[in-house]
Amino acid sequence: MSYNHSLLNALSEGVCLLNRDGKITFCNRRLESWLGKSNADMQGQSLTELFPRFAKKHIQARLRMVKEYQTSVIFSAQIHGYLFPCPMDDGEYRLQQTTVTYLEDGGLLLSAQDFTEQLRQSKIHKASNLHLQQELTQRYALEKENKQLISAMDQAAEAVMICNERAQFQYVNHTFVQQTAWSQEELLEKKSYAQLRADGDQTFDQLVIEAIHSGKKWQGQYQVQRKDESLFMANVSIAPIVNADKTVTHAVAIQEDMTQHILLEEQYRQTQKQEALTTLVAGIAHDFNNLLSGMLGHIYLSSREVKNLPKTSERLKKIQKSAYDAADIVKQLMTFSRRDQIDARNFPLQSFLKEMVKLIEHSVPENIDFSLDFEQYAFPMHGDPELLQQAMVNIVQNAVEACVSIEHPKISIALKALNVANHEHLLVRYPALQYGEYAQLSIQDNGSGIHPDHYDRIFDPFFTTKQLGSGLGLATVMGCIQHHHGIIDVDSELGIGTTIHMYLPLCARHTLEHVKPKESFRKVSILLVDDDPLVRETTAEILHDLGHEVITAVDGQDAIEIFEKNILLFDVVIMDMVMPRVNGPAAVHRIREMKTNIPVIFATAYDRSVTLDHADKFERTVLVSKPFNPHDLNQLISLVVDKNWHQ
Repeated sequence: MSYNHSLLNALSEGVCLLNRDGKITFCNRRLESWLGKSNADMQGQSLTELFPRFAKKHIQARLRMVKEYQTSVIFSAQIHGYLFPCPMDDGEYRLQQTTVTYLEDGGLLLSAQDFTEQLRQSKIHKASNLHLQQELTQRYALEKENKQLISAMDQAAEAVMICNERAQFQYVNHTFVQQTAWSQEELLEKKSYAQLRADGDQTFDQLVIEAIHSGKKWQGQYQVQRKDESLFMANVSIAPIVNADKTVTHAVAIQEDMTQHILLEEQYRQTQKQEALTTLVAGIAHDFNNLLSGMLGHIYLSSREVKNLPKTSERLKKIQKSAYDAADIVKQLMTFSRRDQIDARNFPLQSFLKEMVKLIEHSVPENIDFSLDFEQYAFPMHGDPELLQQAMVNIVQNAVEACVSIEHPKISIALKALNVANHEHLLVRYPALQYGEYAQLSIQDNGSGIHPDHYDRIFDPFFTTKQLGSGLGLATVMGCIQHHHGIIDVDSELGIGTTIHMYLPLCARHTLEHVKPKESFRKVSILLVDDDPLVRETTAEILHDLGHEVITAVDGQDAIEIFEKNILLFDVVIMDMVMPRVNGPAAVHRIREMKTNIPVIFATAYDRSVTLDHADKFERTVLVSKPFNPHDLNQLISLVVDKNWHQ
């Protein structure tokens, strides 16, 4: 693949291109000037030999991940420093943020952005802040003479207190009043921190007295109590104030409310945990789905061989159901992480809910008053009914558990068209509701309600109030609603009950068309490509059993060689996406050069969102997830080999 070197040379970032063997094929002028080396000198050299920092194990592991998943990674300037050793005039090295991106030809693009100046400015900024704090500490001794400084302190974002040698307040600024809800008069009347607290805790007073007596600063975290006795965590710095005679007379305390900071840190940790879980799920899904594909294939073949053994056949059906349930668990994990693609189609929401409620009713105890209130309208929707069903089951199950100890338990499900004119408060929180039509699906119970301390974490996949449980129930619901570009809102009051509102976008009514699948199947010649022997052999046996001619290939390179020798033989190619040597998309590209109109079915055991973009680049192709149903696969084969088929 060729690249516009003139364009790359014009970039302000340093750019380096690698081939699939890790050899340098091009370095732009910016990188040349930084390194003091020419493009010609660097071409053909190994990246790790020329730049040894890239040879580190954790760097190599992430580079392999880029190639395996055909994605990109970022090496930050703060953590990794410099991967390209680019010296500056002062002898220091440039600190670069390096981005590594997978290229379609199997190579890599490395882009280095210079963050040296930004990091230097950050250090200067931190040093300036430290210097400012030291300067303020020195000036606090002149508080009575310097009214302008006192006024500035009063406007500070942090709470400022000046205390005498007995830890009594001499001055508090406006921010301290805002943080604690005590007035200036009340604070000066109460005299000290200990007298503000309902529990009489004297820790702060003792720290102030110790700072004055020792002449040393103290920094740490302290739990502050507001006037209403609620608590918040604060960063506190206490420093002695020295007069012109070098005598310590007072102490100044600076108090920073850490509530927002702690919240942001928690959100960041949650994001990190979810990203880690998403990555873990992707790996598990691949191996798990490949195993299920082989298992289900053998179950299918076995069930055809034991038709005369009804008990054995029934047991195989139960095993088959359990295997598909296991595949659904992986799909639920993908749903809450919002990476998996949904199997969307047009359907009437009202009719779907009526049928689904019949199934849900069996799981609702008879002592619960279960009622429905649906408006008489089809509510045409484009989405995944199975995903919605799982979300509804999770919500109703939570409602049932919330009603366990209620004397007259009630659960109701309501469906109506959303009239935003009657819900102006919703538009303030969710402005998107003013565009298009939405169905309002509400599930209400009169159960125990949600504790206020738990309200902000009900959709957290790592939080649960159950003794046994994963916390994924409502996290899956959130993922489902987000998949459907909808909005979920929760109203709950402890001891009164909970209502979960889901606002689902509707589509035009005329789109509700039901197309019957073709029942006639063509017998075709298939090239089956998969690097997993269990999946390859089992799928081949199933296709043979269905009457098709099948030739197998162990990877993309093997498939290219087989196809080249039998170009006219094959009617369709079933291609795994991720394989060694040559992956699925690259193999299809070569095969299409030999036979442009050959239909292709891409099969993946990975997260569909990782592979969908690659599949969409080809015409006359479809993407299916493993494990697949033999009947559905057979239908799909008939569909794609149909000359009149259009994607």
